[in-house]
Amino acid sequence: MRIDYKTTPLVRVNQLKSNLEAVALLSEEQKGQVIRGISSEVLESIENEGRTGWLPVAYDLEMTEAVWRVVGDSGVHEWGRESTVKAMQTSLIGSLLHGAVKLFKMDPETALKIAPMAWKSSFRNFGKITYQMIRDNQVELRLVDMPLDQVNSRPYFLGFAGAFEAFIVLGGFRGSVVMESVSKADKQVVFKGTWIIPAGSKV
Repeated sequence: MRIDYKTTPLVRVNQLKSNLEAVALLSEEQKGQVIRGISSEVLESIENEGRTGWLPVAYDLEMTEAVWRVVGDSGVHEWGRESTVKAMQTSLIGSLLHGAVKLFKMDPETALKIAPMAWKSSFRNFGKITYQMIRDNQVELRLVDMPLDQVNSRPYFLGFAGAFEAFIVLGGFRGSVVMESVSKADKQVVFKGTWIIPAGSKV
């Protein structure tokens, strides 16, 4: 497959490999069903490319929908969270985040500030992230300028909700992120994240 790197929505291979590693966390039966639902072209491309390379977002979409067909909405959300935690563990940004959490006990708001940088390092030609604090423990995340004419999949965005939730987890808090809306006209996908502020916390 010939890839136009200037216009094709692309994802970093490190993320794709981490997604496959997260599939291994499923039961043997589920793992087999997911792998059978992914084309040999996608699996071979992910295996053969180095982690710093780029492949089409369509490959990520195919894998996510294969996971969703087996484990459903809540399962693909959890898988998205776990695969992002794995990806962050093998990236420079993730290493910096883990170090900052240990040193400064970083709160989710600060951790989420890294999300736009992480997005930029993980995707090309695939929009960007903006975020706005709503309350001390709630944030609105928006994927803007998204090519929703090419990629518009509810299971895929449910996986992203789980991925964004990983930043709350990595920030050391308990919380959740949900997908609120998709607007093809505005080229936006909106998510809302909420976390629990421990009693006595200054966050």
